[in-house]
Amino acid sequence: NHRLLLSRDRVGMEPLYYSQDDSTFIFASEVKALLRMRKKRRINFTSLHSCIVFGSVFSRAHLIEGIYELRAGHNLIIDSQSKIPVIHKYWDRVFNITKHPFLFYENEFKRLLNEAVKKRLPSPSAKVGISLSGGVDSTLALGLVKESYSGPIEAYTAIAEGDASTERQDARFAAKHFQVKHHEIFVSAYEAIQSLPKIIWHMSEFSNR
Repeated sequence: NHRLLLSRDRVGMEPLYYSQDDSTFIFASEVKALLRMRKKRRINFTSLHSCIVFGSVFSRAHLIEGIYELRAGHNLIIDSQSKIPVIHKYWDRVFNITKHPFLFYENEFKRLLNEAVKKRLPSPSAKVGISLSGGVDSTLALGLVKESYSGPIEAYTAIAEGDASTERQDARFAAKHFQVKHHEIFVSAYEAIQSLPKIIWHMSEFSNR
């Protein structure tokens, strides 16, 4: 039917950007791909202001003028004749507020968390690596993986040289408690600064969600 359909997943786990001029419509999962096709690169100062003040961009418009993000749970259809993108929402969150004892919500949270971890585990023959800071989140994730996974598990902790925090000791304690192989990766300030341009290059998502 000479129509292009773009669709983004319900909660925006994967990004989807697009841009259009008089003769071309382009789309990609990263802004860098679109920039290779665009000759003009101008800052969208409204979006920049929103990003600085609120830490996020609350519109479809990206930080670069002429680049837009398809929002989570939305479809975009563009016809080759009209060349006008038509966007509509196909899904939204539905909250069913119910009243139950606290224990009900506690058990349901545990069930959902366990289910989420199990869905992301590979076959037992594969090795699972976990970024372990020793904090509540990463330690909980490690414990749930250890409980559900019979394959090899290894934990990795990145440590800034000269860091006097207890993170290193906490991570060691968690790895020892769950009996997993633990790797400590030391990063100097010089290495961090040298890697900064590469890190920024790969951090192309500006939390437009």
